Amino acid sequence: MDKQRLLSGVMILGLLGWVVPASAQYAESGVMMSADPVQPAPLADAPNAPPITAPEAAPAPAPITVTLPSGHYVLDPKHTSVIFKISHLGFSNFTGRFDRVEGTLDFVADAPQQSKLDITIYPNSIDTNVPELDEDLRGGNWFDTVHYQMANLRSTMIQPIDNKSVRVTGAFNLRGTTRPVVMDVTLVGQGKNPVTGDYSAGFTGTILLKRGEYGIANLEPMVGDDVTIQVDTEFDLKTDQ
Repeated sequence: MDKQRLLSGVMILGLLGWVVPASAQYAESGVMMSADPVQPAPLADAPNAPPITAPEAAPAPAPITVTLPSGHYVLDPKHTSVIFKISHLGFSNFTGRFDRVEGTLDFVADAPQQSKLDITIYPNSIDTNVPELDEDLRGGNWFDTVHYQMANLRSTMIQPIDNKSVRVTGAFNLRGTTRPVVMDVTLVGQGKNPVTGDYSAGFTGTILLKRGEYGIANLEPMVGDDVTIQVDTEFDLKTDQ
């Protein structure tokens, strides 16, 4: 019995001899042993966030007003050219013109969309600088001017783009067929005409159409389907109408 107690005491002393140096070693290395678990530091109160406000609405854009006096304008045929351009064999652009043109513009400055544009072209006046070609183009395979004496553009809406440009949406009638078209128009200049005394305004406008849609498909594709028409003209304000 005494031997057992002695043996137990020796074992306890041996364990203490291992634990105590080990604890000292951990203490020297900076590792602290604690019976209590480390508690995280309390979170600081978050500062009050500023209230979220909706962005201010952008101001409504000012209405666009084309800088042209209201009134009834008449096209000046002496200062008007209607030029068409079409591809020839894919090699070049062939051009020609129509020499007889009439037109009117009823313009409303404060409400341009209420304005009305009407332009009439006479295909019989075609001029390509090649007389025999002109005669052929007047014939039944092309403009058939015996049966269709006029081509006409009549606006259905005029939309201002800026104070010098508008987009004209309208109906174009050629060879008895009417199709919708768009013409982009720019005001070139305006003022009192020193020659006539009238108030005059000059414009340039462009239309792109496909001739096949109007029943003029002769010689496709050697002669292109796309036709560009450029109108450069002056209108005179008629105060007595």
